[in-house]
Amino acid sequence: GIGAVEGAMSEAMFEDMERQGELSDSVLFRLTSIFKRSTLEAALALVDKGYVQQIVSDSGRSLFLVESSQDEPYVCFKHFCPCHYFSFNVINKMEALTCKHILAARIANALKKADVVNVSHEEFSKWMLKQEPMKQYVSPNKSR
Repeated sequence: GIGAVEGAMSEAMFEDMERQGELSDSVLFRLTSIFKRSTLEAALALVDKGYVQQIVSDSGRSLFLVESSQDEPYVCFKHFCPCHYFSFNVINKMEALTCKHILAARIANALKKADVVNVSHEEFSKWMLKQEPMKQYVSPNKSR
């Protein structure tokens, strides 16, 4: 299974990435040592395509919308994604540290590449409850 050491290593790496403001060779090397290659490549593709949005409430809370192959983007948090891969490989089997959606959100956030959408506390609460139709928030970078 995946342990606390990998988790601590990844946290330090995201801090380094944010401080450097770029995906340096040393950080990329560390990413490849912690995350599965397929997960990392898919996450980097999501970031490169601009498929990550950060929804920020006026109280400072935030979540991420990450495009998926589904009609609606996934609502992701730092340590949770509703995708099948996350529930099966991260939670149930404990064979992966995270999914491509969370990894993309963390990378985009650290590199300031997520489109930031500021919303009211009430709108943010709707996101948390998933009451609001999400299709209107599909990334402008994703073609349908």
